[in-house]
Amino acid sequence: MELRKNFISTGGFKRIQEINCTASADTKLKEYINEINKLFPPDVVNYYSPDFQKTMMKKVDDFKSD
Repeated sequence: MELRKNFISTGGFKRIQEINCTASADTKLKEYINEINKLFPPDVVNYYSPDFQKTMMKKVDDFKSD
C-alpha cells in the first residue's frame, strides 16, 4: 500500500500514464503498463491519464440538469 502511494506522490504513476498514451499497442511496454494499472483502482488510472481533464470537461458540457 505504501509503495503505491509513493509511486503516485512522486509522479511515477502519472508518467506511466503519459507513456501509455504513446505506446504502441501489442508491445511488451503496453503489457507492462497494463499490469501496473491493474494494481490501482480504475478511477485512479483514469484520473492520472493525460486526457482526464478533457473527458471531464466534455461531461460537464454534455450534462443536462433538470
